[in-house]
Amino acid sequence: MATTTSRYRGITLEEWEAKTQLTETQRQSVLELQDACAELPLPEGVLSDLGPGTPQRTTSPTPSLVKDNLRQTPYSRLSTSPLPIPKSRSTTNLLAAEFQAAEAAAASTPDASLGIPQPIETTQQFFDWFARMEADMEKDQEDVYRNFLAVVTMYREACHKFLEQIDTTVKLFNDLDSNFKFVEERTKALQTACEKLLDEQNNLTSLADAISAKLSYYNELESITKLFNSPGENICEQEEFISILAKLDECLEYMQTNLRYRDSELYLMRFRQCMTRGMTLIKMYFISTIKGLGLEIAKKNNQILNSTVQSALFYVKFKTIAPKLKELVNEIEKRYPAHREYYSLLNDCYNAYFSVRQQLLIPVIYMKIQELEPTGQDILSFARNGYAYMLNLCSDEYSLFYNFFSTGEDDLYGNLDLLCSYMYDYLRPRIIHETNVETLSELCAILQVHLNQDSEKNGEKEGQGLQFSHLIRNVLEDTQQRLVFRVQTFIRNEIQNFVPQASDLDYPNRLKGSINERIESGESNLASLDNYLAESSSSSSPAILAVQQDNGYSEDNESMISPTNVIDTGNMYRGWFPTLQRTLWILSKLYQCVNTTIFDDIAQDVVDLCLQSLLTASELIIKEHKLDGQLFLIKHLLILKDQIASFDTQFVHEEKDLDFSEITTALSEILQNKYSILSPNTLLGLAQKGIPKIVENRVDSKQEVDKELKRICEEFITESVQAAIEPLSSFILKVSAFKIRSNLKPIHQQTLLKNQNFAEPAKIVEVFETFQNSVKIRLQYIIKKMLDYLEDRKTVNILLKPMQYQIIDTYQTFYDTLQQEGYEFDKFPKSIRTVEEIKEWVKSEWFWKVIEEINE
Repeated sequence: MATTTSRYRGITLEEWEAKTQLTETQRQSVLELQDACAELPLPEGVLSDLGPGTPQRTTSPTPSLVKDNLRQTPYSRLSTSPLPIPKSRSTTNLLAAEFQAAEAAAASTPDASLGIPQPIETTQQFFDWFARMEADMEKDQEDVYRNFLAVVTMYREACHKFLEQIDTTVKLFNDLDSNFKFVEERTKALQTACEKLLDEQNNLTSLADAISAKLSYYNELESITKLFNSPGENICEQEEFISILAKLDECLEYMQTNLRYRDSELYLMRFRQCMTRGMTLIKMYFISTIKGLGLEIAKKNNQILNSTVQSALFYVKFKTIAPKLKELVNEIEKRYPAHREYYSLLNDCYNAYFSVRQQLLIPVIYMKIQELEPTGQDILSFARNGYAYMLNLCSDEYSLFYNFFSTGEDDLYGNLDLLCSYMYDYLRPRIIHETNVETLSELCAILQVHLNQDSEKNGEKEGQGLQFSHLIRNVLEDTQQRLVFRVQTFIRNEIQNFVPQASDLDYPNRLKGSINERIESGESNLASLDNYLAESSSSSSPAILAVQQDNGYSEDNESMISPTNVIDTGNMYRGWFPTLQRTLWILSKLYQCVNTTIFDDIAQDVVDLCLQSLLTASELIIKEHKLDGQLFLIKHLLILKDQIASFDTQFVHEEKDLDFSEITTALSEILQNKYSILSPNTLLGLAQKGIPKIVENRVDSKQEVDKELKRICEEFITESVQAAIEPLSSFILKVSAFKIRSNLKPIHQQTLLKNQNFAEPAKIVEVFETFQNSVKIRLQYIIKKMLDYLEDRKTVNILLKPMQYQIIDTYQTFYDTLQQEGYEFDKFPKSIRTVEEIKEWVKSEWFWKVIEEINE
């Protein structure tokens, strides 16, 4: 019985808890699990067994019930009953309800309800019953857990089912995604294939267009060849002719760029032939049109004498056809720089045009030359009128030429030079035979007017308009060469070889007549010539002076530039030495008529020759009267200095010569030692020392004039003062001699100066009075002389100041000597002036008043 009981008896809850001691962490986990499962709902099958109000005993779910519950999907169970699901109860409440239900059943049922199928009769039956009851009680205690385990198991199976369904759904979605990707890939593949086909279509279309565009250049050959070979002479007048030439340029450029294409070289050659044919057609059309118009005008010109109608024929008719021809010729001009073979065609057009113009204009030019031919050898009038006519003609031709052409300036100037050559051929022999310097100078001035006009044009717009100076350069150079030759001849004959006559050296008598004439004519002084030459040097035309020859003949011609450039200087230069007159006159004629370098050389030479002639004349006059010779030279050097300053030149001449003096020295050293002539050292020394040196000689005429002027002024001042201070100089000289003699004697034999007869106070007063009278007389004489020559009071003052200073210095020496010798001026018979009083007396204006009284 005991064995049976132990066999059916399990471990109790207390024993389980005693054997399975939980840690604090495990207990905390159980509590948290208990709290989480406190409100866990029971399965639907369990809730259906319980009444809505009374608790019922919970039975363990059977496998069939669990299977039925599992067969139902979560969706079906959620939608089986529209009634609300009762609120689930916790496990603790469920156990209490079951316990109460068991007690109520035991009280209401007989012993069968206690598991006693029959009455217990034996002890063994009791023990069996008791073991059975004990097992049932233990079972009843564990039902709650078993039921909960069943519920959990059911939930796990439901979760597994959910997971299976989720896996199935995921699989379906994966299949759907793979199908979608497959469809997408196929769609993209289709799109790519379509795009590829479109690209291929576009490429093929572009290729076809490109082939068509490239073939279009080849296809143009036939139509162009057909047009250029069509019959008729007026192909150039067709509207599409210019456009076809432009298309030809494109075809040629294309063929030249793509020579690798098939038959490109052949087509290039044919296109080039077509272009040459086109250019030839333009040339032929241009030549035929120009010549036809030239013949038409020539026929009418023979019947017309009116210049206005003639001008209309020569220019208006040509300008009428010019636009169309210029457009055609421009096609040749655009292409000939890159293809020189077209230049011959353009040159043929030039030649045809110039030939027609020459046939029309040359007879007119000949007639004009015959009209202008001077009857009295008036070369200036002919040159002025002739070149004015040629200037207008060339300007018209220049303008007309550029109505037909855009290039060809060199050829145009060649044609204009040919037209001007007829005037040049007529004028050149007369220039060569012209001997008048003034005429040649004015002719240069006439021609240089055109040079100045061209310079002004270039200053305003460079490279614009006709440059007429290029057409008259030959005649200007011939005129300048002839002018230079005649100037050199004039300088040699009239200045260098000039021999002064007695009347030329009659100074100051030559000046007195000129002064009276100037006073009568109201002229002021030499400043007028300065102002004139200053204006002449600043103007573009040369200064023109009339020169008075020795025989009284005056070369005074009218200026070709402007009447204001002509001035009658006869009264002004009267009294000047002839070489000075001629020097200034020849410089004025040559100035700005020739190149600056040539003028500088000639000016320097003529100024040197003039200076030498003035020095020679001064020496001749000094032999007669020294002061007149000095004042003559001062006057003329001042005039020369002032006048050459008006010319814009340096008057400097530089020459380079070879100095062979070193060679002479080296050879003389070798000849002194004959035995070493052939030695290497001697030959090497000769090679080093025997090289000639280049020596530069620089001659400045202005400096030479200044140097001579300074020298003669110093001589004149010294000479003038020496006579005025002669009494004091003699006294000072005697005093110096006395002191020398006295110093040679012993001291006890030396005497005082005041004890000498010549140094007595009365003698000193006499010396002072003689000095005072001498100064007054001498200065009056010198001033009068200077006014006769110089006329300008300022210049006289400049020369007078050094004289005054020398007089004062000499008197200072005289006065200091008297003071050193112990003279008492109060005891003199007459008082003498102090140095300060002499200064005031010498620098006062008394001498000017005396001169005015003398003049009156």
